[in-house]
Amino acid sequence: MSIVKMSHMTVIGMTEDKSSVIDTLMKLGLVELDTVQPDEPEAEIEKALEEQPVKPVVHDWLSERFEESPYQTSAEEQSHTASLDAMSRLELAIERSNEILDQNNKTLENATDAQLLEAGNREQEIVDRLVNFEEKRLRLDEVMTKIAQLHNREDMLEPWTGVDIDLAVRGTEQTKVFLGSLDTQDQLHELRAELEENSPEHHIEILREDEVHILIALAVWQPRVDSAFSALRRVGFRQMPLQGEKGNA
Repeated sequence: MSIVKMSHMTVIGMTEDKSSVIDTLMKLGLVELDTVQPDEPEAEIEKALEEQPVKPVVHDWLSERFEESPYQTSAEEQSHTASLDAMSRLELAIERSNEILDQNNKTLENATDAQLLEAGNREQEIVDRLVNFEEKRLRLDEVMTKIAQLHNREDMLEPWTGVDIDLAVRGTEQTKVFLGSLDTQDQLHELRAELEENSPEHHIEILREDEVHILIALAVWQPRVDSAFSALRRVGFRQMPLQGEKGNA
């Protein structure tokens, strides 16, 4: 009997029909299946591999690129950078101290070698003093910022000095109060006309009038607040920015 050349083929079907398909192919003489028992060591290895959970392989390309990067810094370079940072901070502290104490010619550039060596032996003490100085300078900057804010508030309140009204007033459950200023009588007349038309439930009180400002208080019924506010904006009303804040004097 001559040997016939084998042909490769792919059979696709439903999983539940697998057994019946194989039986039919074998009955037709198209395939012949043999069961091969693996050696014991190989069987144990396959079983161990099947039981071992498969962990996904994650390629940390960023770390790999960083490790291969020619620009990574060594410990010596990092230490050098830290030293330069500390020196810059120290020089800045000396410059700020000169501003405060009015002492000139006390910069690192003018320091002698002996002074630099002495400073090196007192490194930790100098660093501690530098940190303390920076903390105090930060607190000083915060205090100066608050002082500037207070001066700004003082300028805002200056036109209202001596006005007999509680600047913290906002209104009542039924009314809303606006405190602010206009520049001219024309603006005041325009505001009155528009309020009479769109927000008749209102009252305007002139608190002070001079060559620069007309300080007014406007009380309006709550349902008319939006239309009254629109009218105020159209005529150029400048609302008192600190209205509603309670003083601590």
